[in-house]
Amino acid sequence: MLRFVSSTLALLCLTATLSAEEAAPAGNDEVKKIMQEFQGRGTLRDDTPPKSPKEALQAFNMRPGFDIDLMASEPVVEQPLYMSWDSRGRLWVTLYRQYQFPAGLKILKYDQHLRAVFDKVPEPPPKGEKGADKIVVLEDTDGDGTLDSHKTVIEGLNIATAAIKGAGGIWVMNPPYLLFYPDANDDDVPDADPEVALKGFGLEDTHAVANSIQFGPDGWIYGANGSTTKGNVSSKVSKNVKFEGQHIWRYHPKTKVFEIYGEGGGNTFSTEIDAQGRVFSGTNGSQRGMHYDQGMSGSKNFGKHGPALNPYSFGYFDHMVTKSDGKRFSQTFCIYDGDLMADTLGGRIVAGNSLQNMCYVSRRIADTSTFRVEDDAPLLTSTDRWFRPVDAKVGPDGCVWLADWYDTRLSHVRPVDDWSKKDGRIYRVRPDGKKVALKPFDLQKSPTTELIKLLDHSAKWWRRQAALELAWRDQKSALPELEKLARSEKNPHAIDALQALHMLGGFTDELAIDLLKHPDPYVRRWVVKCVGDAGIASTQLVASLKELSAREEHPEVRTQILCSAKRLPAESSLPIVRVMMGRDADAADQRIPLILWWAIEDKAESDRDALLTLFSEPAAWDMKLARSHGIQMLTKRWAMAGGKENYDACAKLLALAKRPDDQALVIEGIAAAFEGGKIPELPEALATPLAAFIKSRLDSDLALAVKTGNAEAAKKAADIVADPKAPSAKRAALVVALAESGSKEAVPAFLKVLSGAGDVGLKKAVLPVAARFEEKRLAEAVLKGYEARYAGDAALRDAAHRMLASRKEWVSYFLNEVDQWHIKSEQVAPDIVRQMLSYGDKELATRIEKHWPQKNTLLSDAQKQAEMERIKKAIHGGAAGDPEKGKLLFTQRCAICHTLFGEGGKVGPDLTGYERTNPEFWLAATIAPSMEIREGFGAYVAKIKGGQVLMGILDKQDAAGISLRDIAGQRHTARAEDVESLEASPISLMPEGLMAGLSDADLRDLFAWLMKP
Repeated sequence: MLRFVSSTLALLCLTATLSAEEAAPAGNDEVKKIMQEFQGRGTLRDDTPPKSPKEALQAFNMRPGFDIDLMASEPVVEQPLYMSWDSRGRLWVTLYRQYQFPAGLKILKYDQHLRAVFDKVPEPPPKGEKGADKIVVLEDTDGDGTLDSHKTVIEGLNIATAAIKGAGGIWVMNPPYLLFYPDANDDDVPDADPEVALKGFGLEDTHAVANSIQFGPDGWIYGANGSTTKGNVSSKVSKNVKFEGQHIWRYHPKTKVFEIYGEGGGNTFSTEIDAQGRVFSGTNGSQRGMHYDQGMSGSKNFGKHGPALNPYSFGYFDHMVTKSDGKRFSQTFCIYDGDLMADTLGGRIVAGNSLQNMCYVSRRIADTSTFRVEDDAPLLTSTDRWFRPVDAKVGPDGCVWLADWYDTRLSHVRPVDDWSKKDGRIYRVRPDGKKVALKPFDLQKSPTTELIKLLDHSAKWWRRQAALELAWRDQKSALPELEKLARSEKNPHAIDALQALHMLGGFTDELAIDLLKHPDPYVRRWVVKCVGDAGIASTQLVASLKELSAREEHPEVRTQILCSAKRLPAESSLPIVRVMMGRDADAADQRIPLILWWAIEDKAESDRDALLTLFSEPAAWDMKLARSHGIQMLTKRWAMAGGKENYDACAKLLALAKRPDDQALVIEGIAAAFEGGKIPELPEALATPLAAFIKSRLDSDLALAVKTGNAEAAKKAADIVADPKAPSAKRAALVVALAESGSKEAVPAFLKVLSGAGDVGLKKAVLPVAARFEEKRLAEAVLKGYEARYAGDAALRDAAHRMLASRKEWVSYFLNEVDQWHIKSEQVAPDIVRQMLSYGDKELATRIEKHWPQKNTLLSDAQKQAEMERIKKAIHGGAAGDPEKGKLLFTQRCAICHTLFGEGGKVGPDLTGYERTNPEFWLAATIAPSMEIREGFGAYVAKIKGGQVLMGILDKQDAAGISLRDIAGQRHTARAEDVESLEASPISLMPEGLMAGLSDADLRDLFAWLMKP
């Protein structure tokens, strides 16, 4: 109980003082104050005592058939973050001891996500201030299965997240730099100061910097970037590659090219490339991770982590759908492609969950062109709160190795540096009862014939390392044998021979054309990838790719065909796209339609005429994919980008549309481009045919005509909205169309709806969009009839409140009614109160404070502590609660936003997978919800030109504009050019004081349901 109380106090109380060391990063008094007063979020340090390495080993509960060994501990490894093995089988460990503040830098300010702005860019090591990070090498010198030797290779590093050995030296990820330490004689003593291979990675959040580098099977160095840092990365060849947030990137040591491989994910802090060459990463959500196709756009928290790299992506891929315990998070991720435990772990994901002190084992199940995931029994769990697996790898011995950060504190969202920097463990999981050891070896000195023989090894590590060694040694004498192995239809590891051959420069058109017929789909896929990476293809090779596009049955090969087509010039790319576009069956694939669009979009402005030629054949207009992810999206993209050339291209595409339904595709694309606003004045070549088409559709598709800004359509639509005899569904659809077009015809129609009796459903359609119009009569209509038409229906009443709060001048009218008790203050949701406060008007704030004192919207620390003690006393005293009664209370108070056990809303995070059996989690989450706002569920306040203010979760942000979803589930959109400002709120949408008014018995019932196993 003492630990429970102290840890909860640590969450809820302010930090009173800071030591000189802790205050050192503060660059000014304002930052120092934040560091002193910022309330910590998440899993913070508590008084749970650490266990000795031997005691910690006894705290593991292993899956039957497995055992675990302690391989290293403090002081040899302290805060180990990343592991890799070199060609001699030695373990390289990166110790992240400088975390969380870079040495020698001062923080000038923080943003609402606690991202820092530093006073300068640190110099690359060994220049500048020396940090505490270092790279150590551990070795089993006698082959008995223990690490009996260790040494420090590089020290004085400053925010170093990963190190790998190969390609002539040591590569260290030390944001903002990727460093290369040359070591020609392989003595682990760098020959000179490091070369800066890459510069420009972000440092704002040292929990989300560039990390997890590894050599890919194509010779590139792959790495991940976390979620809350931005970058502007340059190499000797690639200049100013800009990004925001999470992605997988790669860099080629020879060509010096840097590029983004795939965007999206959680807080990406792992990189994995499996035996087939597919790229994955773990995540900080409840799913297992992300599967990356080359050049893809993936989901992320677009508000906090920035918009998509491509504003015209028009969609994104999400994490792999996961059937699991629903707990978060599994950021460290590896795939077991070893041999020692292939019978039980083969091809499976092994993912450490540092929050839950455990490791998952999960099956990947093919699901069209990607995967879904289902969990097996966990590999291990631990009762030791300090066990924090931050890296998981399959070693050359076939075991699963785990790097244990070893600390009670896990959350970075607290500027006080109280990490346990002197602790750390390395573990190895092996088959139960089996002694595991490897004799010392050195692949750098192995004969070429032996390396070639290793390409048939049963474990990926050996095959890949042998292929890399052949490439690094430039063993072109191996090419004939490698080609023979790659061509062999009976070789189960033909892809490894192909990868080695490609890295050695032996990839020819003749070989590629032949291998496109190889029976192994992953050989075919890799050939296609190599062609795309080359960026150019001969006429014969393009013809072969077209032929493959028509006959290929494996969905992953088809996705790569389109990924590679995107990288080729239009004359090579579009013939392939044309064939793929005709595969109607792929319209049901999870990924192919969007990848097809991205291949088309890449040529949208560079090759307009070629794209128009693509759709000049009448047959193209009958293809499912051409219609859904070609014609309409292309029109939308050109219209959104604007300019004479793009508008002319829209007109030419419209001219190619011969049938009314085809013309509708083009017009709908234009309408979608300007959704939420009027279509601007268009050139005659587009305006005339557009007007003619709209006129022809006034009866059959009135909503579309309205969205295009047609005045006649707007008048007709307004008449229908105002007609109580018209079908309700049609009226509601036209309400949205009129609002998005901004037509003034909407106002009298909306007034009639808001002022009239009945039509509850239509009122609910009008209320969320009425504030688009600067017309006080709309607010007056609601307030005049409030008691008779709105007050009695809770949902309608809430929607009315939200409408009135979304314009500053309307807030005053709203408050007048509250002053006169016509509107009950207790019925106004707390997030609406915060929305009214967001205008920053002192007079309004005073009036708001009168009805909603601060204690009712933001509890003081004393109030939080008192409420915590009240709840704690209730749930730990008296009889056990009734979970069925608790379920009813949950439904009444929480389910509008949260899902639990498959039931409830989606405004807030699904609670099923959190630490539900831990009272500490619930007390912090319910009493002080703003202390840790789950990524993706933070509130944003958007100020719109013309006076409207929107508040909610940011669902979408792209070239078109934004979409916000409020706590009532209503969606609000705004055009990009109409958004005056968009700011994240530090306050959760979830109100404080949710437990107020509940009796002790009610509390026991509610917590019985919340904590139900």
